[in-house]
Amino acid sequence: MTKKRVLIIHDEGNYQNNPSLKAIIDLLVDEGHCCTIRCRDRHLSSSRPVPGVSLLTYGKLFRTLKRIVYDVACIKAAVRLLTSLERLLVYRNYDLILGVDRMGLIEAAALHDATGTPYIFLSFEIMFEEETSPRFKRLEIDASKNCRLWVVQDPMRSEKLVAQNQLDIHKQFILPLASPGLAPPSGHRLRDALGIPTSKKVAISIGSIAPWTMTKDIIEGVRLWPSDWALIIHDRYGKTRSELSRLGVDTSGLEERLYFSEHAPSMIDHLESVLGGISLGIAFYQPTYDSPYTGRNLRFVGHSSGKISTYLRHGVPVAMNENGVFSYDALEYGFGIVLEHPSQIGRALKVISATHATRASDYFANRLDFNIWKEPLLRELYKHMS
Repeated sequence: MTKKRVLIIHDEGNYQNNPSLKAIIDLLVDEGHCCTIRCRDRHLSSSRPVPGVSLLTYGKLFRTLKRIVYDVACIKAAVRLLTSLERLLVYRNYDLILGVDRMGLIEAAALHDATGTPYIFLSFEIMFEEETSPRFKRLEIDASKNCRLWVVQDPMRSEKLVAQNQLDIHKQFILPLASPGLAPPSGHRLRDALGIPTSKKVAISIGSIAPWTMTKDIIEGVRLWPSDWALIIHDRYGKTRSELSRLGVDTSGLEERLYFSEHAPSMIDHLESVLGGISLGIAFYQPTYDSPYTGRNLRFVGHSSGKISTYLRHGVPVAMNENGVFSYDALEYGFGIVLEHPSQIGRALKVISATHATRASDYFANRLDFNIWKEPLLRELYKHMS
C-alpha cells in the first residue's frame, strides 16, 4: 500500500504512556505510513521524538477554549467553527483519522463532515450520562454515527459504550489495553538502584498517585506487612514524592520498608528496569465519583487497565480488588490475588509464588499481547483508509 497520512487526535498528549495507542502508532509507522498527533503539550517534555511521527500541539489557552466548546457549551456549530479554524491553521489532508476518547471522537467527526475523511473511534475512557448530562453526551452520540470502526478493550466495556454512545455493535473491534510481546529482561533494576536488600521481596505500585488508586491505603497497609517485604511507589511521570505530599500520606516509621521512585521512563513498553526483580504489582481501583473519569468509568475498568497488563507483561503477579474482567480471570487463571482492601495485602503475601509469575506471563501471552490482534487490526485500518 502507498504511504498514507494518519491523523491521531489525542487531547491528553501522553500517547507513549498508553500501551495500545503507542502500539497502533508504531504499527502504522512500521508499515511506512506517516502519523500526525494532535494533542496538548502537557506531558510531552519527557517524550522522545519518534521517526514517522509528528506532533501538532496546543497550549493551555487553546486547551481551555476547546474545553469550553466541547464540555461546557456542547454546541455542535461551535465545534465545527473551532475545527474549521484548526483546518485553516494546522491541518493538512489525511487518509484516516483516529479520534481518541470523547474530544478526539467529536473533532474527528467534525473533520469528516467537512472533508469526508474516514474516522475511527478509539475509546479508553467511557463518559456516562448519569455523571455528565444529556447535552454533554449528545455531541458524542452524534459523532459516533459515522465512525467506520470503534475500538474498546473488552465485552463489558463494549456493552457500556454501546449503551452510552448508541454505537453500532457490528463496527466494534475488541483490543485489550496492552503492549506487544513479553517484556525482555533488564540488566539494570530499579530495586537495586534504590538500595533494597536482595533478601527482601518487593512489591510495587505504579501509575497515578491519587485517592482513586488507594495509594494512601496501600502505604498505610505496609505497616502490617512481613519484614521481608518492601514496597516501591512509582509515579508514572516521576513526581512520586510531590504527589504523595499532595495527598498528605504519612510515611513515618517506614524507612526500611517503603521506597520512592523518581525514575520516569518515557515509554510504557520500556519499564523493564522498573519491574525487574519485582514479586508483586498492586492495582486497586476505587471510584471516587468526583469526575466523569473516576466514577463508573473506573467501576467497569476491565481490560482498560494498562497498569495491570503492564505488570503481567513483565511476569509480575497482581494484587487487586474486584474490577470486572481482570479480577475474574485472576481467580480462574491464577496470576494474582483479589482482595477487598489494601489492608489485606500483608496477610496475602505468603501465598505469592513463582507459579503466579509464570501464570502472569502465560495469561499475557495468550490473552492480552497486542501481537495477537495486530494483523486483524491492520486489515481493519487498511479497509477504512481513503
